Amino acid sequence: AAAAGGERRGGAGQRRGGGGGGRAKADLSALSGYDSKTVLKGEVVSVLDFGAFVSIQMGSDGGAPIDGLVHISQLQEGRTESVAEGVSVGDK
Repeated sequence: AAAAGGERRGGAGQRRGGGGGGRAKADLSALSGYDSKTVLKGEVVSVLDFGAFVSIQMGSDGGAPIDGLVHISQLQEGRTESVAEGVSVGDK
């Protein structure tokens, strides 16, 4: 699976960390060396009607993962009626 940066999320669309009120801003500096056509490997952590959240481990130094949304239209070639047709939680 592949993803570009986005807000960090956990299962069922809940934000991870960043307690308190307001909306947490994601630190996307780890993605600064990539363009929109770069394919990154990750693991599907959540599946929703409109796409899947994928956790991407950046670098080999064990840094914090970045979770990003892969929209349903980007999951496979052709029309996809359901995200579950293309991916499942745990897919890499």
